[in-house]
Amino acid sequence: RGLWPYASSWVWASASGTARCLSHNNNGNEEQKEQQKTVRFGLNFGHGFGNCATHTENCVFVDGRLSKLGRMAITFDRAHFDTAAWHFADEEGRVDMTMEPLYDRYAPTDVGVVAMVAHQVFGRYTGTVRTDTGATIAVTNVLGWAEFVANRW
Repeated sequence: RGLWPYASSWVWASASGTARCLSHNNNGNEEQKEQQKTVRFGLNFGHGFGNCATHTENCVFVDGRLSKLGRMAITFDRAHFDTAAWHFADEEGRVDMTMEPLYDRYAPTDVGVVAMVAHQVFGRYTGTVRTDTGATIAVTNVLGWAEFVANRW
């Protein structure tokens, strides 16, 4: 990724498992419910990796097919990494996802001019994502992680 600044921080998240693919024409009738199917699902969300004005690393995979996402708003409580939910939403309104924390792996290192604070939080993702094809994917309790890292190096 090139030359990093002395001080940097980022948020990065990933999860994989199975989810439910809802019908493209979600009108709430019985026929729509029968069209739901289980799909393989994965996500990669991030913020803070360089200049995201022209590109991002945000995406979801559904049954092996990539759907690219724009910039992501990732909110979390820095005072309660291990208990407060993390929320993920993209600028196009295609992602509405929450991660409920199960465990915070806290790994601080501080030796003066070089330091790293890392909260790697493992938890369960629940919410919805709309793919590039317009399908709505319902995610329920998919295991994954999210991390907040701040470095001086």
